[in-house]
Amino acid sequence: MTEKALSNHRLALLNLQRKPFRTWALLAVVALLAFVLFGGSVMIRSLENGIEGLQARLGADIVVVPEGYDQDLAGVMIHGEPTYFFMDKDVLAQVQSCEAVEIASPQFYLASLNAECCGSSVPIIGFDPESDFTVQPWITEQYSKSLDRGQIIVGSDIVAQNDGTVLFFGRNYEVAARLERTGTGADVSCFTTMETIEDLYRDAREKGAYFKQGVTYENSISSIMVRVRDGFSLTQAAGQIRRATEGKVEIVQTQRMIDSVGGSLQGVAGGLYIIAGVFWLLALALLSIVFSVTANERKKEFALFRILGATRRRLSRLILREAFYISLGGGVLGVLLAALAVFPFSVYIGDRLGMPYLLPGMGEILLILCGSLLLSAACGPLASAHAARKISRAETYHTMREGE
Repeated sequence: MTEKALSNHRLALLNLQRKPFRTWALLAVVALLAFVLFGGSVMIRSLENGIEGLQARLGADIVVVPEGYDQDLAGVMIHGEPTYFFMDKDVLAQVQSCEAVEIASPQFYLASLNAECCGSSVPIIGFDPESDFTVQPWITEQYSKSLDRGQIIVGSDIVAQNDGTVLFFGRNYEVAARLERTGTGADVSCFTTMETIEDLYRDAREKGAYFKQGVTYENSISSIMVRVRDGFSLTQAAGQIRRATEGKVEIVQTQRMIDSVGGSLQGVAGGLYIIAGVFWLLALALLSIVFSVTANERKKEFALFRILGATRRRLSRLILREAFYISLGGGVLGVLLAALAVFPFSVYIGDRLGMPYLLPGMGEILLILCGSLLLSAACGPLASAHAARKISRAETYHTMREGE
């Protein structure tokens, strides 16, 4: 029978196996730390990506909507909430007459019926191809052609039928392209031209969709996307629009909308960073106490190793190796649990947070993974350093005579 050498690696594993309850308890502490570090970092980065996606999605400096519907606009843009609201089409000419307005492009919002294309209602956003400067530049990477009548571009979460169409108000519309995920309301929205919106509107009326009295496709729009001319501030442009429309509209500065969401992000991110820092310090303190108590209980064991020829340096390495194995194992376990909690439920997490949410790419995830494992793995050796130094300096003779 071949005997295996008692290397520090084997000794460390045998010592951890000898005390399974203590080992698993320490693993759980480090796993919880790694869970918070990895899961929290992925969530923060996902929220930052969502904000960036929202900024790229909006495109306009100012959005003009009917009076009292600024929050509804945020619901459509950020969360993809199905809704529709309208104002008189004459407002477009009033906005275009303002000196500070370079481009003003109308949009028309509809909401599909439940249990049609996606099992639930989704926003349908119509844009004017001739004046649009927000939707078409954004979707060019996926579809560079002009949309024909009856064609629709869908968000990443919209499921098309097997024949490549979606069903709205009893009619099938061809899916021209599918957009990449943005983490915003665009993921659950559809985009099409005003020509197709006209068909959708008429079908909606025939299917019994309710529109306020006086609202027709010919005389109504939902919003106006505005680009401010160089040399004018947003405040100046907003003032001119307010005077031109006699204050009968809401003027939404998109940067303020983004700043508002960004302020919420800072609060969430700050809270997660504080929690992660507290967990790291608590884990470090708890592990330090446990390793100190354990080292004190094993003083005679280490003294016996010294009698058998083990050097002080080897004893220190043995303690540090045990701590490293615990922290590395706990880190891997915590990261795996966090991955199972964060990735499959990313859409749900974004909905619960009420902010744009887009998972980072594989490269960023790997960096976050390495950083979380590094901090978790460092926790054990740092916590056991004092105990290792104390044991290495203990006198063998006095240690063996203790208790006599």
